Amino acid sequence: CLWYGFLTVTKTQIELAMSSGRRSRRPSSKPGSTASESARAAGAGGAGGTGGNGEAAARPDGRLQVVVIQAMKIPNAPPASCTVTVGSAQCSTKVTEGGSQPVWKYQTILDLDSPFDDVVMDVYDHSSSPRRLIGRAIYPLYKLVDQTPFTDYLRLEPLEYKESTPTLMNESVEPTLGELRIKLTLKYVVRVWGPALAGVLHHINDQNSKALILLDTARENFPDHPKLLGYRSAVLLSLGKDQEALDDAMRIVKEAPALSEGYFRLGNVLLSKYKFPDAERTFRMGLDKCPTDLRIHEALSLLQKRLRKQDIKSAISKGRSAFEEKRFQDAYDAFTAAIENNRNYVYYIYRAITSACMGNTQSAVDDVLKSIELKSSWPKINPTRQGYLRKEGEHNSFLRRRWMVFTHCFLFYYHTSTDILPRGVICLYPRFEVTRRIGKSLKCITIKARARTYQLKADSNDEGVEWHTMLDRFSQMAPVLPRDESENLVLWSKPPPPSQRVASSRRSMRVGVGARGVRTSGVVTIDKEDVLQESLLHKLGKVRKTWVVRWFALMRDLMLYYFEQKRFNEEQKPKGAIPVAGGPFPRVEGVG
Repeated sequence: CLWYGFLTVTKTQIELAMSSGRRSRRPSSKPGSTASESARAAGAGGAGGTGGNGEAAARPDGRLQVVVIQAMKIPNAPPASCTVTVGSAQCSTKVTEGGSQPVWKYQTILDLDSPFDDVVMDVYDHSSSPRRLIGRAIYPLYKLVDQTPFTDYLRLEPLEYKESTPTLMNESVEPTLGELRIKLTLKYVVRVWGPALAGVLHHINDQNSKALILLDTARENFPDHPKLLGYRSAVLLSLGKDQEALDDAMRIVKEAPALSEGYFRLGNVLLSKYKFPDAERTFRMGLDKCPTDLRIHEALSLLQKRLRKQDIKSAISKGRSAFEEKRFQDAYDAFTAAIENNRNYVYYIYRAITSACMGNTQSAVDDVLKSIELKSSWPKINPTRQGYLRKEGEHNSFLRRRWMVFTHCFLFYYHTSTDILPRGVICLYPRFEVTRRIGKSLKCITIKARARTYQLKADSNDEGVEWHTMLDRFSQMAPVLPRDESENLVLWSKPPPPSQRVASSRRSMRVGVGARGVRTSGVVTIDKEDVLQESLLHKLGKVRKTWVVRWFALMRDLMLYYFEQKRFNEEQKPKGAIPVAGGPFPRVEGVG
């Protein structure tokens, strides 16, 4: 039983709606054929799907002129062809003899069924039988709304078939498929297609109020069109009209049960209601109908990540509660479950502190070292105390000068203050004592821990007293877990002293990170819950020194993503990312 906002719908009711939709579907003018196929049957049809000029052929409301020019940098130089698909219309080029830059110069005209389709361009490798899909470029029709020719290179995304299901290749591998040069010209009847194309374009630009008016106007020409209802459902969901968005999604499932559009929109409505299990079942029902829908695959992947995150939060909450109640074994098991779902350095620290309280010193040290492998800088972020001390060796009584860092019941020692990795870790809990040798100066400190006794010596009496006082105070306190990740585990830098701050009322500031912003490629999954701050900012381009408006979103991991659209959502891809963990950032004088 699935809970859809304000009403309850069972899987049986959805199947009944689908079956009634099949019985009530209106027949076309020619059973089993589309409008463009009827037009081609009446005229002289070419290989590219061009409609005829006979009197009986109805002129379509939209036509797309396609010119496939050539591809660039195709790996392995195979015999290749290109297939262009727009809805039910399709055309294919000839197969080249081979080469990394196949040239086709193929031209045709496609009669289109609706303005809601994408132009899908697939490049195939014919070196083996059957042919193999090696790359895909997609260009939406709404970008051709002004009816001006579009000519450019489109990036070929690497695709491969696994059990007849197209999936994205490993995103960590840089794709080498090159680009496809193509020319597209859309001509359409403005009165019929204009509102639909403009409505979709306004929705993409996050102008949903205008988009809703235009899409409602387009319903006069495309009543109950599945993709129009899909876009309308997305617009209504963005405007906060969840019930109407749900109604449109359910209408798609009823009228077009074989399409995945309804399940995709219905799943998105459930996601907005945080009905994760119901959304997962809905997405899987859509994949049963259309296993090759990449949108549902990506949405399902995002949903599964959210479910894992929910499980992790539940495990961490249980572990913290058990730790406060001194049920350390239960806390250890809960933190282990969180680590199995996500190898986060914070969870290793939680488990290390728990192991120390249980007396498992070696296990605690092992977990600390694993956390340092994941994020080597965390011990030096807002530590309780740090400074140089001389430490006596375990087998050699010679005192060696080490940079000591104490944080969260662990004493790290480094060769110098600039070292990234520690030379060792001392686990002080579950109990330790801090004393001084009789007759020794105030510089000397003795720590009696569970594993061994450590001899330390400060550079001065004052530093020795401060270290002794601090360690003695913590020896009498029960260990506690950090309150959350933002206490001193996330890379927040300390603010500069007031004397070093730049007093300026200017609006521009330079992000002084060590490296240039990172360009993102492929699908980047971003959770809305991890957004700390988002707003519009002007960004100075790297190549073109002009200020461009971008929507910036600062994430919890201190990555500053920027987007082309005016509002962040989890479906769009960021144009780039800037690591901002090295702040603070002074304002730039003389700018803005």
